[in-house]
Amino acid sequence: MNKLLGLLVVFALVSQLADAAPKKKSKVKKSKTTNTSTTSKRNKKMTPEQIKQANKAAAAAVDVAQKPAPVGLVAKVTPAAPTAITTTQVKQPEVAKAKSGFGLTWLSINGLGMRPFQGIDDGKLVEISSWEQPNIKYKFNENWSVAVMPQFFHTWFGDQQKEQDVGAKSGQLEQGAAFNMGNVALKLTNSNLLKFGDGFKVDGQLRFDLPTSEVAQKNDQVGETWVSTGISKSFGKFDLKGTLIGRIYHQSYNTSRLVDNKDVRLQNKAARHYQYLDVGYNFTEKLNLTLEYGTYVTYSFEDVETNRPQKVSMNRIADIGLSYTFTKNFTLAVGLSEVTSSINDTRMPFDTANTAEGGEAYFVASFNI
Repeated sequence: MNKLLGLLVVFALVSQLADAAPKKKSKVKKSKTTNTSTTSKRNKKMTPEQIKQANKAAAAAVDVAQKPAPVGLVAKVTPAAPTAITTTQVKQPEVAKAKSGFGLTWLSINGLGMRPFQGIDDGKLVEISSWEQPNIKYKFNENWSVAVMPQFFHTWFGDQQKEQDVGAKSGQLEQGAAFNMGNVALKLTNSNLLKFGDGFKVDGQLRFDLPTSEVAQKNDQVGETWVSTGISKSFGKFDLKGTLIGRIYHQSYNTSRLVDNKDVRLQNKAARHYQYLDVGYNFTEKLNLTLEYGTYVTYSFEDVETNRPQKVSMNRIADIGLSYTFTKNFTLAVGLSEVTSSINDTRMPFDTANTAEGGEAYFVASFNI
């Protein structure tokens, strides 16, 4: 009996060993077949929770890599997301095209009267009159911009005691010709309103002047509204442009507090319109010659108290100038201009008698920041 029990125990042990041997062999074969996949091998060694976390991290890394880099920074592209290179290259130039931001343009217009050099002895000194126009602007994009433009006038090498020449009796203005403040302009500009035909371009500007000058305040002026537009086209090396400007003077009264030499109040201006035609020739990209001809017509209010009708005057301007762009931030122009005027106190047409103003030589400097 004991021998029989012993045999049964031995048989059971042998059976267990036999069952265990095939399972071990199968496991080895399975590991060999899955050895071709590195990911599967890793996953065999990782728990389900670890696999889940690893997949989340990989998805997040791909998402970050596919986002475009900020403008001005170099994108760090990982090999896992090569499409991020194309995305960055496409989107960055689109942002740069906006060209928005603040800027400063300073225009300095300087004129030397030619009357003394033409034998006209009217007691006027040889001096340079300057008109300064700093433009503090903000560009929304390539076309639209707003600007604030203070204006002031001064002279070089002139008489410090000289008064402003506005047709008024001496001693009424505190600011002299050596330095006086102009109006402050607020401007809204579109450099490319529309295009039509074969290369024609239209620009426009709306402007309002605050009455910050002493003369405007003496006239009890509320302000001035300007509306201007220009049509331009290039023909090879030639540039052609026509400009129209309308200007409305918002006055509180028809006459000014300033009086003339007869102690009669000056008539305030009501409106003015300008029309110019410019023809330019580009010798090079930097050197340009411009011919300009135009007129501007001024209308003054009538004065019922003194029985003076509306005054209408016209000025003609002829100009030739040569400009050179030294850098993208600095341009200098020199030239000659001649102004003639005719006045008719009642109506159009004007009389044929023109009065020569003597003309002037000028140079204009433009600075951009």
